[in-house]
Amino acid sequence: MRNTLYPGFVALMLLMVACNSSRQEEGGETSEQGNAPQEEQSGPLSKVVLKDLEGNAINLNDYAEKTIVLNFWATWCKPCIIEMPSMEEARATLGDEFVFLLASDESIEKISKFAERQNLELPFVQLQTGVQNLQITALPTTWIIKDGEVVSEIIGAREWNTEAHIEELKNL
Repeated sequence: MRNTLYPGFVALMLLMVACNSSRQEEGGETSEQGNAPQEEQSGPLSKVVLKDLEGNAINLNDYAEKTIVLNFWATWCKPCIIEMPSMEEARATLGDEFVFLLASDESIEKISKFAERQNLELPFVQLQTGVQNLQITALPTTWIIKDGEVVSEIIGAREWNTEAHIEELKNL
């Protein structure tokens, strides 16, 4: 059993390294260009710098009265793409008290092209900070932010529209 697991583990590690290297070579805007980090935020949120696809800064403080679902994803991440339709349904079910933001640290051009190809009404944004600066080691990762604090971190894809997950979000 041990001999069969080892090659699989090595292949998985090589794939993860290749994906990370590929992303860095694509010239994505992963540096802290343009905007200053979120003011009045603490912890990891203080490092989050977001722009919409027109290049306008997004301030998470503007959503202080709402629960923010901040999903970190990438165009090359299959699990990220698979969970998006269920995230869109959850967004519709949860209503205006929740704000969903899907943040990729790839270029705005790349995110825009991806968004155009999808038949989704999700708010795609650019993360200028770079996921590595937020201590995010796997995609997708989702932070649930309430009252200016990350109250939950969900690593990996999920079916966001299930009754259990909708209730979980409502009860945070």
